[in-house]
Amino acid sequence: MPNPALVLAGVTVGIFLLGLNFDYAYGDQLRFIVLGDWGELKLRGQAWVAAGMAAWAEENDPAFIITTGDNIYPKGLRTPDDVQMDYKWRDVYHNYTSLVDLRWYVSLGNHDYGDWEGEEWNEIGFAEYDYRWILPHLWYDYVVDLGDGGTVHFLAIDTETFTKQIVRNNYTDMVDWMEDTLRTSTADWKFVYGHRHVFTAGDALQRGPVTGDLFDVLVPIMERNDVDAYICGHDHNLQHLRNISGVGLDYVISGAGGALLSRHMSDYEEVLRNEYNIDTLFFNMTYGFVTVAVEKSFARFDYYDENAQLFYTFSRSK
Repeated sequence: MPNPALVLAGVTVGIFLLGLNFDYAYGDQLRFIVLGDWGELKLRGQAWVAAGMAAWAEENDPAFIITTGDNIYPKGLRTPDDVQMDYKWRDVYHNYTSLVDLRWYVSLGNHDYGDWEGEEWNEIGFAEYDYRWILPHLWYDYVVDLGDGGTVHFLAIDTETFTKQIVRNNYTDMVDWMEDTLRTSTADWKFVYGHRHVFTAGDALQRGPVTGDLFDVLVPIMERNDVDAYICGHDHNLQHLRNISGVGLDYVISGAGGALLSRHMSDYEEVLRNEYNIDTLFFNMTYGFVTVAVEKSFARFDYYDENAQLFYTFSRSK
């Protein structure tokens, strides 16, 4: 099991930048879990997925968990020490020995913004109360050094500040930071994760298959800086999408952590293919999670249901 006292070193802090670099001392392969749209106790899905994650973690020894937002339903945290973090997080996941010591590298979703009056900062404040909750800012980055000499650069972004153009959070600064951080990165792998999808073949409250702001502004940044995958949630299912050419970004949706599931929309899939050259390679309306295994020249994405049953996988090579 990863050491809970793992030290984060080489920290550079700015108003809108915090880079975290650490050595991953558990072999040449980095393994982590991707969970999205999860803090919802009204349905039984969250507990089912937690059990599945624990079963997988017991056999695979992941380094950490990343979240794709909508961490606390329905309206995020009211205060940094909100008791919701006990019964919607600790009591759900930390009863399992394979999960209890894992750090969570968090991104925020629309539900984490509550009534849009600054509640998003409460989840950042909560990091002071539990070392396992990593959320130093609305957006941040960190680099993992692999045992085989490879490096993986993660950028956690805040799609809500950007798409809602929230002035109090200086939303335009995130775009400049993202461009500069990716441009100067020398990592073998670059993964960007956040909440809202760029493309989806699911209903996502029937708001259409494309998030226009992300497609127009953030996708070009990721493409010209050789990002390998954009990982997100928001649509409550599991998906894999890619350009019909078979090259470029992989779009991974892991939003099936516990909230009410979203159905497939065949007309959305048709629009994505005919108007955006995007193939929906996989879609499943089931509770579950995604895991990623990364080495210097190889990365594999595995999709599991709530029972930790593998039902889809794809890989990338360098």
